[in-house]
Amino acid sequence: MTFKRILALILTLAMTMLLSNVGVTDAAEKENIDIEGAQRIAFNAAFVNVEDIHKLKVERNESDGDDYYEIEFESYLGKYELEVQAATGKIMKSNIDYKDDDEVKQTVGKSLSEIKEIAYDLSAIDSLHDVYELEIELDEDDGSFYYDVEFKSTAGDYEYKIDAETGEILKQGRDTQMLSSPPELAIEQAIDKAYAAAELESDRSVYDLDAELDEDDGHHYYEIEFKSYSGEYEFEIDATSGDVLKKDIDAFDDDDDDDYIAGHRMVHLSLAEAKQIAYEDATLEADEFVYKLQVEFDDDGGLYYYEIEFKTNRGDYEYEVHADTGEVLKREIAYGDFDDTDYDEDDDTDYDDDDDTYADTHGMAYTGAMWRAINEARISVRDVYELKIERDFDGQGNYKIEMMTNRGVFKYEIGARGGRIRQRDVDYDDVKGGHHVRVAVDQAIRIVLRDARVAVNLVYNVDVKLDPDEQVYEIEIKSRRGDYTYQIHAGDGTIKSRDGD
Repeated sequence: MTFKRILALILTLAMTMLLSNVGVTDAAEKENIDIEGAQRIAFNAAFVNVEDIHKLKVERNESDGDDYYEIEFESYLGKYELEVQAATGKIMKSNIDYKDDDEVKQTVGKSLSEIKEIAYDLSAIDSLHDVYELEIELDEDDGSFYYDVEFKSTAGDYEYKIDAETGEILKQGRDTQMLSSPPELAIEQAIDKAYAAAELESDRSVYDLDAELDEDDGHHYYEIEFKSYSGEYEFEIDATSGDVLKKDIDAFDDDDDDDYIAGHRMVHLSLAEAKQIAYEDATLEADEFVYKLQVEFDDDGGLYYYEIEFKTNRGDYEYEVHADTGEVLKREIAYGDFDDTDYDEDDDTDYDDDDDTYADTHGMAYTGAMWRAINEARISVRDVYELKIERDFDGQGNYKIEMMTNRGVFKYEIGARGGRIRQRDVDYDDVKGGHHVRVAVDQAIRIVLRDARVAVNLVYNVDVKLDPDEQVYEIEIKSRRGDYTYQIHAGDGTIKSRDGD
């Protein structure tokens, strides 16, 4: 047995004895532990010197209302996985896989701690409490060592490449989702510029597309990659002037992507048309702009569809659109921090914070619970013609959801923290069916909230009923800003009537 193996066994025994108490005494006095505090607890529990660590990943998660840090790291001794409770610092879980081989410790000029400090100083974060995800890895290129650093915070997402010997910044970038206003050139304009520079006969031949707004030293540009029948294309387009900064074309060999191309030639909708369907379904707001877009043509047993994902300054959107009919097969929307927007700075409304009705407003907004139910039921939102959502504040703050659909009646109870399905009841017999609308229930609700200027996270009750003869939704919304009753036309989304407290 090697010395390293003996040492590993000793450390394992010592760690097992200490795990139940590590961090609790020191952390109990704190209301919450930041991402660096959680790492220190994990490193101490594992008896690992931070200078020996060459790979690290930390992510803040939540389970049943309990926040914790999931920490994974590697040293020349082995791989470690720990979970640290954010409130107390207690080790909730640990797993260690010691290496049998005698890996040589790699010594570089800058330790992982020093690299983290460099990256944090370069960013715009105000507090380590703002950081909820971190990933660092020591890597090598032609004998030169460097650290790849990525972290996410409430101030934005950051990426750095830092020289491991000198600490010099080799590359840096920041996710532009925090831009307060769109760049001069919209992402669709940039895509058109790339298509024109590629001298395509028609954009109908494009079947895969990836476009993203990026930044380098304060200069914004779009990275655009796409595939057409003739080859693969990569462009960088200036986000202000529209100038082509980079162009790279790789022509296909005879058999490259033949199956996808043959399938794409047969379908009715082009990539651009499917993309437009997703945009229209999302009903983006006037000040909402797309900064990242990915569209991929795919098939599932002969069913051809487009998988569409895009990010805006207000949320993340995922769609699957049928490549022949244009039907939305899947829709997932996750709204961002904009839900906390104060729409009226002069509003003197007293929300009565002492009222027990609003005692627990933490957890997901009603939209998260609604999409959780729709996705689990494996139905299209366009099948839903009656929807009732109620936040139960008497118990654990769960959402009670009832959906009348063309396929049956679905009832759910969903946890507001984590989205766990606590109860499910389906009745496929009670089906009226035959209700088809252009404006789905989620779109109608968004029209109401936008008109009433109510943020999503303030809503706790939703009641929607479709009058099939008049093709009108009757919508009642209860929120911390007041109660609202609307009639929305299910054909074109026009507001027929409104009434609000």
